Amino acid sequence: MEFKSLQEVQIKLVILIALFSSQVLGKSKLPELATKQAINNLRFLSSDGSFTYYQNREGSLLLSTNYKVKEVLSSSPGTNYQVISSPKRKKLIVIQQESFHKFLGIRQMKNIYKMDFGGQSATKLGLGIRPRLHSSDEWVSIFHPISQTINFINLKSSALKFDLKIRNPFNPYFVPEVIMPNNNTILYTDLNKDGLPGVLYYDKITKQTSVLYKASNSATKLELCLNKENIYLGEFGLDKLFSGSAISLLKANAIDFSKREILYESRLNDIGNITCSNSLLFVQNLSKQRNKLAYELVELSQGTKRIKVLSDINFASHSIDMDGVILLPHLGKYYVVKGKSDYTKRDLLKKSKVNE
Repeated sequence: MEFKSLQEVQIKLVILIALFSSQVLGKSKLPELATKQAINNLRFLSSDGSFTYYQNREGSLLLSTNYKVKEVLSSSPGTNYQVISSPKRKKLIVIQQESFHKFLGIRQMKNIYKMDFGGQSATKLGLGIRPRLHSSDEWVSIFHPISQTINFINLKSSALKFDLKIRNPFNPYFVPEVIMPNNNTILYTDLNKDGLPGVLYYDKITKQTSVLYKASNSATKLELCLNKENIYLGEFGLDKLFSGSAISLLKANAIDFSKREILYESRLNDIGNITCSNSLLFVQNLSKQRNKLAYELVELSQGTKRIKVLSDINFASHSIDMDGVILLPHLGKYYVVKGKSDYTKRDLLKKSKVNE
């Protein structure tokens, strides 16, 4: 009986691998990102191609602009970097992971740095994970998984800082979503003592915290995304017993979850991973329409509430907004969903315009 069960598992694994491979290895019709730097070393490229950040195997992060190369940060061989921006294009956040090939835990603390948009030098902010820029690039939030705190640091004056302690009592892998609709208001996700995810509101002036919204079951992932005056709440099921997905809209200047507008609903569990800088994008479960396992990047129209499928790779996981260019990573390649794809033919590079 035990052998039979093992044999059944092996057969199912072989079928699953074959099915998965046939779905994900198909060639996409989307253009691939092409740059003068090797794609696997690229960490950030300005939308006009005027500057590039890339890493090398020696452990350095380098800036390439106007045919000049400047070392921004250095570390031990094998160090991995990430560079994060926002639509305001004033600051950049650098994540430095020194033991990238030795320790793969998602709770591993990383070095977090700040620098100007297109800058040549970086200043260390501290340790943590999932840094995010807020409020016209004046603030950054960094999650500290060990102390279970969200650290907020003002990028104009590092002396201005404060922490928020999340209540999550038992899930060591939970990472909160954080947005700042204005300088005095913070919305973030948390788990209560029963494991139910919710959205909390923190007022910097009164230093008071209140619960704005609570999911109906614990097998739900909540996402928050801010685009100027709009706040998008994503709810994505994580279990077949409590399946379903929804995306709703709130106004940032009058936050009232009881008056939120439902833009999208599905009985399937979408992956989500919402981005909303210029348009509302997320990864949708299309398995029912295609009669096979399928997840694609889609665009949701706020006006018509219609869905437009943007990718064709069958197993999209997330998209990357790199200075307005929407990238779809897949099997070592970066497909361009929106924006320019070929950055190899620029001979004269103009200085990137930074928003005032």
